[in-house]
Amino acid sequence: MSGLFVQARLTVRRAMASRMVLAVVLLALLILALTSVGLTVVVEEGTSSSVRSEGVMVLFALLAGGLGNFVALVLGATLVRTDLREGTILSVLSKPISRWAYVVGSYGGSVLFLMLVWGIFVLLFLGLAYVLEVEVTRTHAWILLGRVLLALVLLSTAFFFSLFTSAWVAAALALIVYYGDSFAALLASLLRPVVGTVSERTRALLGYPFPATDRLDFLYGMLSGQLLDTPAVGLLFLHLADYAAVMLALAVWVFERKDIGPGLES
Repeated sequence: MSGLFVQARLTVRRAMASRMVLAVVLLALLILALTSVGLTVVVEEGTSSSVRSEGVMVLFALLAGGLGNFVALVLGATLVRTDLREGTILSVLSKPISRWAYVVGSYGGSVLFLMLVWGIFVLLFLGLAYVLEVEVTRTHAWILLGRVLLALVLLSTAFFFSLFTSAWVAAALALIVYYGDSFAALLASLLRPVVGTVSERTRALLGYPFPATDRLDFLYGMLSGQLLDTPAVGLLFLHLADYAAVMLALAVWVFERKDIGPGLES
């Protein structure tokens, strides 16, 4: 068990050594600047100051979510793949650490780093809310938590694919899975002229293998005063967390059976 925590700590150090923290901080500040510009872009002219401020907060959450997803994709697709490509995995596994501990430790370290990034985003979000005199409500918390879970799903999916393909391909496959539910809806729409209206059951089957990453958009509408269906939100969050856990379990299963030797990884 100690090897797991050591690997997690090493993973966080490797991520920080790549100067990614500095880049993320600078990009987060850029998000803050863009939200100010968004004041005149995302909200209609002549609306009240409170509505404009709320629009800025929504834009900030969307931009932070996009940047968080980018960081998650890079972390998931590159960390273990770098060990496999450079052969450092052989020296790591020669130490008293099991394969599952290496995978879980690497994944845990990636998640810790991602939470550090999101910690910065949340502090900026709270600072922006203070400046704009926007009351932070439970809905804002749901939105931020949802974006964190979406980033976690993307990290987990890219992490899984990176075990047996290149970082670029792993990132591409992770994005396909991440947006798979939306692709399924598009496919159902394209098939309509050929097979007629696709039943809801068929549509659900098409999207079943993919995470429901587009089902949380309605939360932004909750800021206008609509009632929040807390049980539905909780089930969606549980679904996303379960999907990330399943991808980690698959990663452990694949890595335990992976043939690793000199010259076998490229």
